Amino acid sequence: MIELKSLCFSYGKNRVLRGISHCFKRGIFTALMGPNGCGKTTTIKNIASILSPQRGEILIEGKNLEKISLKEISRFMAYVRQKPDSLPNMTVIESVLSGRIPFMSYYETESDRKSVYKVIKELGLEHIKDKSVEEISGGELQKTLIAQALAKDPEILLLDEPLNNLDIKNQSEIMRLTAQKTVEKNMVTICVLHDLNMALRFCSEILILDKGEIVFAGKTEAFTSETAKKIFKVDCEIIKKDNKIYALY
Repeated sequence: MIELKSLCFSYGKNRVLRGISHCFKRGIFTALMGPNGCGKTTTIKNIASILSPQRGEILIEGKNLEKISLKEISRFMAYVRQKPDSLPNMTVIESVLSGRIPFMSYYETESDRKSVYKVIKELGLEHIKDKSVEEISGGELQKTLIAQALAKDPEILLLDEPLNNLDIKNQSEIMRLTAQKTVEKNMVTICVLHDLNMALRFCSEILILDKGEIVFAGKTEAFTSETAKKIFKVDCEIIKKDNKIYALY
């Protein structure tokens, strides 16, 4: 679905991406990981068309992303930023409904409302749906933005550190729901994470960058203690128990 081909990007003289190539497939929830400054957010922003590759290309179903209009991209791709822009003073339900705008003519339809109410319920936002986004907590705002993205029923879902401001319970709920939706909707989902245990528990594959290059790409089950030590420079043991994988530090 998404293919990166020798993708390069620099900020001035700072080379952030050094010719990375990778294929993200439908139905796969991929954790994008690596040390700070390794190029994770830059990769996500290139895929979201916020940045443009300086060399190499990004293909969506074989078509160069730069030849797809922003209007068309907005209909099949949803992106949740690491640091959200300030939102208009609207209610939570209105914010989530705004995710349906690419599909609306003038007014929302019954189908739009059903999509919105479904995702609000799934994310446990019913009790604040009529509150202004200026009145809710940082964690509730983060969940609202994720709900807004899911309300679009995207084919591609890009999440840049979506667990910020969330407690452990909400982190697990967001990851579980995202993993479930990825399979149900046959989406391509790419999620920037720092929590190795969240990646091991919920994601199908892990892609790790370091100094702008790919240093690991594979199924979660293939990630080993040796890999963790080599890449993250920490002593940890990767164990499997009850069909789940954990990193013990």
